[in-house]
Amino acid sequence: MKGKNYFYEVQKPSKNLMGIFLTTFVISIILVGINRFFINNKEFYFYLLPFIIVSGIFSYLSISLSFIIKITSKGIYYRLTPFHFISRYIPFNEIENIKVGKLNAKFKYKGFKIKKNYKNSLYLLGGYNVFTIEKKNGHILTFSTKRRDELNEFLDKIKIT
Repeated sequence: MKGKNYFYEVQKPSKNLMGIFLTTFVISIILVGINRFFINNKEFYFYLLPFIIVSGIFSYLSISLSFIIKITSKGIYYRLTPFHFISRYIPFNEIENIKVGKLNAKFKYKGFKIKKNYKNSLYLLGGYNVFTIEKKNGHILTFSTKRRDELNEFLDKIKIT
């Protein structure tokens, strides 16, 4: 961290979640193969096809989903692939306050959560260490971070907090 003039972090969903989705997708493909070569029941495809499509979509999303945060002395860049095609940028002159802390969740869960509405956005991909950005227009963004101490050091270094 010493000598760097930016904070950069890439977060991905847990490997267990990816494994669950990939396993269900592979099992459903194997069941189609077994049905095709041994049973040959046409109604089985009708029930299995939606399951294959949904598990395939979730498998793709769990593999390709990543959240990238880059904080420089000019502002904060964030990108949630594959949903954001370009990085979103928040200059520091639009930010009223930044808080680094721990999220008080009512229940523990594994995986990721993305919640967005008009005033608040939550990007939670790994852990309960978060930093919250309050913008001057009232919009509140909350991002998870796995390196809370390094983020605090960097924000103190550029005198933002």
